[in-house]
Amino acid sequence: MPTQSVLKWGNSLAVRIPAPFARELQVVEGSEVELRLEGRTLVVQRSAQSLEFTHQALAKALRKRKKSARRLGAARSAELS
Repeated sequence: MPTQSVLKWGNSLAVRIPAPFARELQVVEGSEVELRLEGRTLVVQRSAQSLEFTHQALAKALRKRKKSARRLGAARSAELS
């Protein structure tokens, strides 16, 4: 098990999550996590309320947005065609 240094972050303390652990937890920057103590053990768990971001969700949102996009008309200059 890798060891980590505890860092100062404002008035709080911070610990980095190693990339293999983050992948296993399926967390990325901005993910919500829950912290709890079990005895003297700190448990970090992905929040059940955390929104999942996937490439499929992005593609779906872009397709939906494209349908409602305003048409600006055809290009008028040769360099744009």
